Amino acid sequence: MEYRILGPLEVVDDDGCATPIGTAKEQTLLGVLLLNANRIVPRERLIDELWGERPPATAAKAVQVYVSQLRKRLAEDRSSIATRADGYVLELAPEQLDAAQFERRLDEARAEAAAGATDEAARLLGAAIALWRGRALAGVTFESYASADVERLEDLRLVAVMERIDCELELGRHERVVGELERLVAQHPLKERLRAQLMLALYRSGRQADALEAYRNARATLVERLGIEPGDELRALERAVLAHEPSLVRRLAIQVDTPIPGLPAPATALIGRKQELDEAGRLLRAHRLVTLTGAGGSGKTRLAIQLAADAAGEFPDGVVWVSLQALRDPELVLPTINRAVGANDSAVEQLANRRLLLVLDNFEQLLEAAARVGDLLARLPHLKVLVTSREPLHIGGEYEYSVAPLREREAVALFMQRATAVKPDFSYDDSIVEICRRLDCLPLALELASARVKALSVGELLRRLSRRLPILVGGPQDAPERQRTLRATIAWSYELLSPDEQRVFARLSVFVAGSTLEAAEEVCDAEIDTVAALIDKSLLRRERERYSMLETIREYAAERLEEQGDLEEVRTRHAEYYLEQARSVERLIRSPRAAALLDRLEHDLGNLRAALAWLSRGGPDRPLRLAVWGLAARLHGFADQALKRGNLGEAERLYRDSLEIGLQIKDDLQTAYCLAGLAAVDAQRGRRDLAARLWGSVKSYERSSGTRLHESERTAYERLLGQLESAAETSQPFAEGGAMTLDEAVEYALTNID
Repeated sequence: MEYRILGPLEVVDDDGCATPIGTAKEQTLLGVLLLNANRIVPRERLIDELWGERPPATAAKAVQVYVSQLRKRLAEDRSSIATRADGYVLELAPEQLDAAQFERRLDEARAEAAAGATDEAARLLGAAIALWRGRALAGVTFESYASADVERLEDLRLVAVMERIDCELELGRHERVVGELERLVAQHPLKERLRAQLMLALYRSGRQADALEAYRNARATLVERLGIEPGDELRALERAVLAHEPSLVRRLAIQVDTPIPGLPAPATALIGRKQELDEAGRLLRAHRLVTLTGAGGSGKTRLAIQLAADAAGEFPDGVVWVSLQALRDPELVLPTINRAVGANDSAVEQLANRRLLLVLDNFEQLLEAAARVGDLLARLPHLKVLVTSREPLHIGGEYEYSVAPLREREAVALFMQRATAVKPDFSYDDSIVEICRRLDCLPLALELASARVKALSVGELLRRLSRRLPILVGGPQDAPERQRTLRATIAWSYELLSPDEQRVFARLSVFVAGSTLEAAEEVCDAEIDTVAALIDKSLLRRERERYSMLETIREYAAERLEEQGDLEEVRTRHAEYYLEQARSVERLIRSPRAAALLDRLEHDLGNLRAALAWLSRGGPDRPLRLAVWGLAARLHGFADQALKRGNLGEAERLYRDSLEIGLQIKDDLQTAYCLAGLAAVDAQRGRRDLAARLWGSVKSYERSSGTRLHESERTAYERLLGQLESAAETSQPFAEGGAMTLDEAVEYALTNID
């Protein structure tokens, strides 16, 4: 059978005939079960949805009757509604529920869009939207929570429509969507994204005056109804329309599927990078020397190929690609360029009047030749140069564009593309997101890791990434040797450093959560010039006042630190530095200034925990324990706030982070607080048995230790837990022969909570 909730509730058999549902109560019951398909819905929640705050005394029995009647009506699918100890679950395959099909197609469309397949993304989004027949569960009445689930689906429907329109605009179909956007703006007058799409569609259709009028209407509506001005994006779009900015005109990117004269032909399509192509493309149109910088393996070369392909039409005398990866002697750079452009001895005379784009790939080991590139630009007024390098050339007129790792969604799309290339039956797994995070979303790392799916499951691959470099090997045989393993790629950058830069680079690996400049100076004897050089060479990143490494690079740096024999000394200095920071918290713990100190140290939680682990071998660690405890308590407070807002995923993550810290500092009370929070999360998710076990362990701890949770927090948790107070007392014990201990609860929580 197929169940449809994207419109009036329908149950359709294999012949396409609708099955009547019966009474309004039965429709409501089925609607709630469908909104929570494959999840247990507690009996109490069903009662709330059917009768609200005043259920009859026979409500529980009535629910059983309604379930029985539904089973009879759905006779061909009798096993779909299963009874559980504390509720019911409607077990469905994804293809049986239209809402599940809708969300799956939406995810597939987003992956296609991230991979650059805009046309396919538009098709999938259109197919997803076509599943809707009206308002979700139209005609079904709910008393409480389910209405929010319906609104979530409706919001997602509008998001899908807006994403499809983004695709249409990307494909140059602006005139086609103007009428649709005008109708949507009338229906959703406060949605600024729709207003922006309408302005862009009108402008691209040659209707600048209408685009500006659309902005004035948007502003008038927002001011009148909400008392606010339009957001930054809408105001920036108005300025761009007034200025006729070239970026507003859609420039269809040329995917390099067929060779373009002068450019290498990539073996695979470019994944994502739309923002980078737009931003770096603007720089290339406006300036004569643009350098793409970034860490090894970040995709600079692939981006440069696409940028050059997109810009090829602007250079009537062509594009010339010069690979410098095999050169070591700066004196050979100009002769290599001469040969590439077809000049004998000097490119100057033969290129004087040619409009040419010169692409110099892999310049980082030849920086002494940078001045020669500047001289070429000075003598050839129609020449433009695009460079890829792990550090800038530092010559006049250069505009640097830093190529960051992929965005998470793009990284997942790249992993999937490469994995299915080596294993055609490979399918998506949620663990892929965590793999991408562990690999810093670095394209080369993702390509090397995805090749491993022939031999390892995704779960096994994720577990082995606790040490990244040993497994990230085996790149394509036609790739340069330094790109066949991630270690070789990073080693290439390391070998270009001076001895002092190598020493500081290795020492900075002790900072597991980044550092301030002051900390780097104290712990690593780092000087500002050395730190700046490492940033230039894309081995260190600066974000506001902190410096950090990609985790893949930090692992390599840690290997070098151990190899240099400095590990013991530098880790001790690191621990002593953070011990002193923690002492400042201890001295002022009862002062109003303590909160400000904890604010400052919050970014260093990872460093504080690493220092605590190092000093736990026998050194004085009480101040560190106090500082870490304070930050753990703060994490716990954030988790409580997330729980109150209904953000269960964020609450669970923060409780677990805080739980791990409680275990490290051996603070049973902190551990008990976290278990109580996790119990409340699980109760809200309907996992009452697990929640009861966790709450039971907290109560057991209170009885055995004589320590109680703070009364206000305890009351809040009990309110969220609902009736679990009695359930915790009567729940089957976790271990034979007695109640679950705190240690058993911790193990149970860490292994049973996603």
